[in-house]
Amino acid sequence: MADTNAGPQHDTEARWLAETHRPNDPQLTLRAIIVGMLIGGLMCVSNLYVFFKTGWSMGVTITAAILAFAVFKGAQATGLAKRPLGLLENNALITVSSGAGYMTGGGNMAAFGALLMVTTVRPETLPMIAWFGVIAALGVFCAIPIKRQLINREGLVFPTGTATAETLRVLHGDERASRDGSGASVANTTSAASQPPGTPPGAVMRPSASTASSGRMPTAHAATTDAATTDAATADAATTDAATTDSATTYAATNDAATNDAATNYAATTDAATNYAATNDAAAKSGGSRQAAALGIAAGFAALLTWFRDAKAAWMPFNVPGTIPVPIEIAGKKAAEWTLAVKTEVVLVGAGALMSFRTAWSLLLGSLLTYGVLAPQLFADGRIAAVNYKSIVTWTVWPGAALLVASGLTSFALDWRSVLRSFSGLTRVFGKKEASADPMDAVECPAWWFPAGFIVLGPVVVTLMAILFQIPVWAGCIAVPLAVVMGFVAARVTGDTDVTPTKALGPVTQLVYGAITPGNLSGNIMSANVTGGIGLHAADLLTTLKTGWLLGGSPRVQFFAQLFGVLAGAALIVPAYDLLITDPSMLGGDDWPAPSCLVWAKVSETFADGIGALDPLAQKGILIGAVLGITLALLEKFAPKRAKPFVPSPSGLGIAMVVPGSNGLAMFLGGALAEIARRNWRRIADLFVTPIASGLIAGESLMGITVALLNAGKLLGLGYVSS
Repeated sequence: MADTNAGPQHDTEARWLAETHRPNDPQLTLRAIIVGMLIGGLMCVSNLYVFFKTGWSMGVTITAAILAFAVFKGAQATGLAKRPLGLLENNALITVSSGAGYMTGGGNMAAFGALLMVTTVRPETLPMIAWFGVIAALGVFCAIPIKRQLINREGLVFPTGTATAETLRVLHGDERASRDGSGASVANTTSAASQPPGTPPGAVMRPSASTASSGRMPTAHAATTDAATTDAATADAATTDAATTDSATTYAATNDAATNDAATNYAATTDAATNYAATNDAAAKSGGSRQAAALGIAAGFAALLTWFRDAKAAWMPFNVPGTIPVPIEIAGKKAAEWTLAVKTEVVLVGAGALMSFRTAWSLLLGSLLTYGVLAPQLFADGRIAAVNYKSIVTWTVWPGAALLVASGLTSFALDWRSVLRSFSGLTRVFGKKEASADPMDAVECPAWWFPAGFIVLGPVVVTLMAILFQIPVWAGCIAVPLAVVMGFVAARVTGDTDVTPTKALGPVTQLVYGAITPGNLSGNIMSANVTGGIGLHAADLLTTLKTGWLLGGSPRVQFFAQLFGVLAGAALIVPAYDLLITDPSMLGGDDWPAPSCLVWAKVSETFADGIGALDPLAQKGILIGAVLGITLALLEKFAPKRAKPFVPSPSGLGIAMVVPGSNGLAMFLGGALAEIARRNWRRIADLFVTPIASGLIAGESLMGITVALLNAGKLLGLGYVSS
């Protein structure tokens, strides 16, 4: 095997050490840890609220970067902080925040919610905190052996990590950060032909992104240039092929390892990097302040709206209605009875603004077909006794879940090159190492940390599986190594596409455990949680490590920062769930649709008991959903380039079948408003869409949780007035 530390790849690392690495800059300071945990905790709670509303977790890093920038700006202005927040200090801070904020992802809350919905298993709080924390920590350790291969040598894009680096550079007005380790511009350079009208010659488009999917929110139109590229770098749960990224989205670090030799890109990108570095620092910092202000204003508006909608007490002057009826009838009944109404939950509008427009219009299409066509037919045939969300979703969840799982597995299989590269990367990880000294060893995490972490944490996971979920020890001993291998695969797919494929890898684990431990429903659900949790947190750390690589941060520092975040998120997520969802029967209703929980529960029931145990109509729905999911995934891959924007998103259609129609309408509204802004006011949209949408999400979710706590404690007169 060729020496992977020799030649241009080694030159890239040497250049990074000489030109980009900043060993003397403050990074993981005490204040970065504390503020990172606080912001991460807030976003963890916010994501919990959003997750049970929409089925998605929102991106953490970009929002955390803007919040941290604003917090320290304010602290400096009032004398509470003596020095400004540094670039790499903010990078370490958002790594902490990301570790905490994504505790809702990776199937954690989907699995936990599904467990409580369909079984009598009720684990205690402390053991569940340990469960989520250990799984996440093992995922962090799994990132160690593949980081250098995926980021340093192959230079996988990790689109959200790249966009976060650019956001930090803009916020802090840093010129040196506009170059990566090879001298290539971090910014997304585009050709003159692909620039929007009015773009000055030589200008560099800046990507703005937010993460999600079945665990990670889609990238928010990272530097797309027209309607035909609205799905570029989108983390559609079904879209796992980086080939769908339009050529207009040309991150300087391309995700093709064969063409990613940074040494060959140096000369070609020097001019663009120079132009970008010439940006006026004061203007950059002003842009960051305006983004922070936009986020704060949007959050304040959303919080006020949520208070006047949800805080019901005798002394309240009025309450905003939760839904506004649509003045039409379907099958002789009001549209609102079929869940087709306009909700006043701006968290849904914000979520729609952060997803691709293709996903947004697919949600609208799916909502209209599900609740305007399919549900009335089910009612006419006597399959549902009442016209309400819970009765309808009992049937529509089967084709919806099948569509999501089949499309995810198909897209994952079509990206077989990434899978093969994952396993070839493993041979490098465990192959013979060079005996010569390597200067990168001083900054990278030592290779022995991974086996040490596996030896310590693996038995803990197996023990918890046996005690909490009655999974046999021998089966647990299969689950953990399998989950680690799947974590490696998930990390590479994330680097290529920005999608962590938990919708594909989770069902694979469920299928395996359905075969080896039939009938163990709780074990089937939580074994998939191991795979999803390890994969997500490995991919999450690698995403933030990509940011650090572009800015010159220390990988070791970010490793410890991620662990701090994991500790904070694990300690918070279960108590927050208990306070927000006081009764598992609340899940699956109109207020808390919990679509991902429904999907996990139904998939587990199918694999645990066998498809033959289902109603024939449910079996037919599964078949139709699976065929549709496979077809859409194939169209995403092989349809002509001009036709791809018009192919419905499998994730959008699938989610629309398991959330109320009003949710789909609201998310479409957010996506449509963002798309209109991008087409007509590109520069303004690039600057403000992400912070405004993030502010709407943060404001409503945090106020919604505050009102829920006040209601539970019957404080301020709340909790006594019926809604």
